[in-house]
Amino acid sequence: MRPRFLSAALGPLCLLSGCVLDMPQSQEEEPAPIARIDGAPIFHNEFEAYVRFMQGDLEEELDSEASTGLFREFLFSRLLVREARRLGVTAGQKELEELVATWEARAVPLDQEMRDELYRYLISVKLLKQEALQGVEVSLQEMQDYYGVHAEQFQVGDQARVREILVPTREEAEHVLEELGDGDLNRFRALAQEYSLGATAERGGDLGYFERGQLPPAFEEVIFSLKPGEIGGPVESESGFHIFALEEWIPGHVQRFYEVQEEIFARLVADKERGRMEAYLKRLYCESTIEVYDASLRRELEEIHCDGKETNP
Repeated sequence: MRPRFLSAALGPLCLLSGCVLDMPQSQEEEPAPIARIDGAPIFHNEFEAYVRFMQGDLEEELDSEASTGLFREFLFSRLLVREARRLGVTAGQKELEELVATWEARAVPLDQEMRDELYRYLISVKLLKQEALQGVEVSLQEMQDYYGVHAEQFQVGDQARVREILVPTREEAEHVLEELGDGDLNRFRALAQEYSLGATAERGGDLGYFERGQLPPAFEEVIFSLKPGEIGGPVESESGFHIFALEEWIPGHVQRFYEVQEEIFARLVADKERGRMEAYLKRLYCESTIEVYDASLRRELEEIHCDGKETNP
């Protein structure tokens, strides 16, 4: 859903702004900046730290190949943070700690540098919501028009609605089959509630709808050989012995509009949000004075066109 150069704004990536890492430097050998935003220098070690953060490797030095294609994301992340600070957009400590907790849950090492980057991410997301994403609307006509053009994308295969009774032994399975007799689905539901060990027992063994390829082959061999109302099994698995009933068979078809309306709405909202963010980030870029001194980095900005503006040293 998101364009390449927006990933720094939409995922938990490193969003740096105006900071120079505390690296020991010789006063006689002041490093030259790789770029400037409105006169503020950007140094290579800042960009390198951003790349390490994105790659999830905060300790190893990365070669230039690892950072290929990331400078545009880095530059846009810097623009977002600068604008957030200019407008006074902030995030509370509780918000930061909640985000930190999600990272710690994934066993990501968190030092102060990373916490700072997560904070910058938070204020950037807030800025986007405040300045770019408010008031996104999708009309019913837009959804219907989208469905008319993309109806083939909503094709579904043959579907089987399946019920199950799971018991621990073959003997119990044979006993249940005897009680089912000729295969009354109402009786099947009742016996599922009485005997089944499965999580769906309270729902009469209702497993829902499945297409081919979604169930274990041994299950599908039985289920897709049944006709609606028929019962098959038992089929052995690690969980026990399964008896299946085919309650409904729906041939492959294009889903109707009402079935996919929510999905279409989500798609159109995402498209509009992406367009707004692209426009907003481009505006920030075009309203800033950007100087990039490295030709290879400058090439990553060639697709961004501003009237009467070039990105050159």
